Amino acid sequence: MGENDLDTIVADTAKKDIKLGRIALTTLGYGVVGALFDDATVIAPITAAMGLGLSLYDELKHTGMNLVWPALGIFTGGLLGSAFNADKNEHLSHFLSYSGATFGAGLGIYKSYISREKPEE
Repeated sequence: MGENDLDTIVADTAKKDIKLGRIALTTLGYGVVGALFDDATVIAPITAAMGLGLSLYDELKHTGMNLVWPALGIFTGGLLGSAFNADKNEHLSHFLSYSGATFGAGLGIYKSYISREKPEE
């Protein structure tokens, strides 16, 4: 990759007005939400990667999505899933918590997508 290629990429990125601070804070916020789960060493990087992917998509496509809803969905779904604590079966308890978080994330992404605001050109 030559230096001209790098200059072209930087120039294209500047034209698209990508907010790197928003991408970084969204990634960090999703990682913090993932760190609230029992097995934080596994879940936190997954949720941070999800935040990174969603915010990159939003910034590159300029969809105007509110990315708080998926994070709230992860938190609420995980909380509700963990409320069904299966006594004497730790694996089922984790499964219910992670399933709730996944379902909540899906609902949050749907809510963000249908309520997106396309920025004015």
